[in-house]
Amino acid sequence: MRLGIGSFSYPWAVGVPGQPQPAAPMNAFALLEAATKLGVQSVQYVDNLSLMHLSARDRAELKSLADDAGIQIEVGMRGTDASEIRMHLSFVKEFGSNYLRIMTDGVSPNDTPGSDQIIERLMPLTDEFEDAGVRIALENFDRFTAYDTVGMVEALGAGDVAGVCLDTVNNFGAGEGWASVVETLAPYTINLHLKDFRVTRKAHRLGFEINGVPVGQGQLDVQAILAQMPESVSVTLEQWTPFDTDIDTTCREEARHVAESIAYLKPLIP
Repeated sequence: MRLGIGSFSYPWAVGVPGQPQPAAPMNAFALLEAATKLGVQSVQYVDNLSLMHLSARDRAELKSLADDAGIQIEVGMRGTDASEIRMHLSFVKEFGSNYLRIMTDGVSPNDTPGSDQIIERLMPLTDEFEDAGVRIALENFDRFTAYDTVGMVEALGAGDVAGVCLDTVNNFGAGEGWASVVETLAPYTINLHLKDFRVTRKAHRLGFEINGVPVGQGQLDVQAILAQMPESVSVTLEQWTPFDTDIDTTCREEARHVAESIAYLKPLIP
C-alpha cells in the first residue's frame, strides 16, 4: 500500500473554476514539492492540474525531481475521448505508473455518457492498455451506483485491464453511504481517493450539509476501509475543505488539513 497526495488534496490552492482564485495558484512542481516535504510516496495529477498543460521538457524535469525524491507520479484525466485517453496513457508510461484514473464525465456539462456509452468508447482501447501493462481505474461518482461501476469494470475486463478508483464520498450523491460503496468496490480497487467528512444538520433543522474534514477527524472509519483494500492499492488523500472567509484563509486551512491528514495516515500506511 502506498500513501500519496494529489491535485485534489489542494483544490483551492490549484484554483476552483468560477470561485475566488489564489494569487499564485499551485502548479505541478509546487505539488511535487509539497509531496516531498510531507514525505509521501506518490503524487497524482488529475484534471484540475492536468499534465496535458506541461511541455515534454517540463514533464521530464518533473519526473527527474520525483525520481530523486523517491516519489511515484500517477496520472488521471476526465472524459472518454479516445485521443485524450491515448495521450494520458502515454503519460502513464512516461512516468512509469501502472494505471490511469478516469472520471468518465467530460469537462463539458453536456459530456455525460451512460454506462453503455462508456463501455462502447473504452472497449476499443483495452488492448492498448493490456499491451502497456496499464490498467484503467474508473472513478465512482454520483451519476452511477456502486453496482453500475462494477458492471462497467466487469465489461471492460476486471483485473487485467480495468479496476476502480474508489472515492469514499462521491456516491453520497447517488444516495449511497460510504460503507456499502466500499464493500462493493473494494475488491476492484486500484486507487483509493480517501476523503473524510462530517454531516451536520442545518441551523433551521431542515436538511443536512456534508463538509470535508482532515482524515481521522470525521465520520469515516478509515481503518475499516484500509483493511478491505487490496495490498497493492495506491491511497491518495483528497479533500473537500469548506471555503472560509477568503481564498487566502481557505488555502491555509486546506494546507493544515493536508498536514493533519497525512500525519494521521502515516502510521496506518507505513
